[in-house]
Amino acid sequence: MNVKTLITLTGIAAVMIGLATWSSRKETRKTEAASLGNKAFPTLQTQVNEITSIRIQSPAETATVTRVDGIWRVPGKWNYPADFGKIRDLLRKLTDTKILQTVQTTPSERGELQLLTATDTGSTNREQCATRIQLLDSQGSALSSLYLGKTRSRPGPESGMGGVPDSQFIMTDAGQTSLIGDTFSDVTTRDKDWLDTDFLAIIDIISVQITGKPTGDIHATRATPTDDLKMKGTLPDNKEVDSQKLASLGSALNYLRFDDLANPKLSPDQTGLDKPILYHATSKKGEKVTLRIGKSPAGDTKRYASVSVAFEAPAFPPQSGADTNQVALAQAREKENAQTAVSAKLLNEKFSPWIYLLSPESAETLTQGFQDILKDKPKPQDQKETAK
Repeated sequence: MNVKTLITLTGIAAVMIGLATWSSRKETRKTEAASLGNKAFPTLQTQVNEITSIRIQSPAETATVTRVDGIWRVPGKWNYPADFGKIRDLLRKLTDTKILQTVQTTPSERGELQLLTATDTGSTNREQCATRIQLLDSQGSALSSLYLGKTRSRPGPESGMGGVPDSQFIMTDAGQTSLIGDTFSDVTTRDKDWLDTDFLAIIDIISVQITGKPTGDIHATRATPTDDLKMKGTLPDNKEVDSQKLASLGSALNYLRFDDLANPKLSPDQTGLDKPILYHATSKKGEKVTLRIGKSPAGDTKRYASVSVAFEAPAFPPQSGADTNQVALAQAREKENAQTAVSAKLLNEKFSPWIYLLSPESAETLTQGFQDILKDKPKPQDQKETAK
């Protein structure tokens, strides 16, 4: 083969390689363009009913929620019911998530996008590792899986202000990286964050009693839920009731939430529930709630607590009026009593088997003693200054 022929063939080969490369890049651009605006998980909507478990895993910890007999539960928290609203929102977001941009990445670039997996070099750097979400069927097989990476933010409303995350990098098991037009910043890998923390919401309390506190027992009542609570008992001459602290006792169950769960197999002497402080509350409808509040776990400021709910039909004074009105009123009360009794029974069945952990703030309100809600009376000089 002479030199001229060799040069010609080399030129032809170079052209062919160039054409192949150009064609490949053009095809890649077409593929990327075709995927923009598409759902990141197009088949997920038809698989939702097959999902029986969700696993969210970071390098530090893993949270799992599982559907058992139609109810979502948290296995890592002794199968306590999970917050279905959070699960529903997560699945809805996964189903609706759309691709803004596909990204071609190398392993080193994935580290910058916080998308390293456990098998990648450099995965010991947790700051660069992804959080993995797996949706599993009843056999434990993954129906869908993705890795959550770095979020991107749009500029803040003012110069110098931090931006608001509005997009996030994700990656499939196959290594396909995309930028999506949403974020999963609220997805957590802590089991406790998936618990159904809906607890007590009693808004019409008319009687409160606290017993077992060394600073004395409390008994306060009011005629209607809108009245101020009034203390029973004699006050020291130089003391008066702190009205704000007393009012907090009447509203303590308006929106009470627990902080975490404790092992339900702990014994009463381990939790201090063998010698608890008791908070009793009675509602206008006859619900009787008792919280038993024990000690704190070692090295913690939360307090162990257990709950029971019962019903006692309230006594109503006789009403004047026509007999027909009396009959209708009695029937309405019987109906309401029956509904409240069922509700109290269901709440007791839901709460009584468990040992909860209350935040220090909630526990402090529920364990106040007689001396704790008193304050010094103003001195005569203070009263003159106040009047001025």
